[in-house]
Amino acid sequence: MVETHRYSSMVGIYGDRWYYVASRQDPPPKGTDEIELQKIGVPADGRRTNSIHAQAGIASDLAERLAAWEKKYPAQPPISRPSAIPEHERKVLRSMGYVG
Repeated sequence: MVETHRYSSMVGIYGDRWYYVASRQDPPPKGTDEIELQKIGVPADGRRTNSIHAQAGIASDLAERLAAWEKKYPAQPPISRPSAIPEHERKVLRSMGYVG
């Protein structure tokens, strides 16, 4: 299974016992590495529990699978949608400072 996060620049893929996470943010979020391999079922603690070097074969396999998934499903730019809020509600929300 591959997972992406809507408001983050991270993508990950799960194996049977491990998950591989790659940051697309430069620099990566504080306390994390650019790529991590974390064991499923064990509380992750960023760099402290990253097994990327100890389990290089598993990490390589998951990295290849993730690359294949990203090639098949390339990132798309966000699509803005027209507002579904009726105009009279927009006026109320605008008066309260919630919408521009």
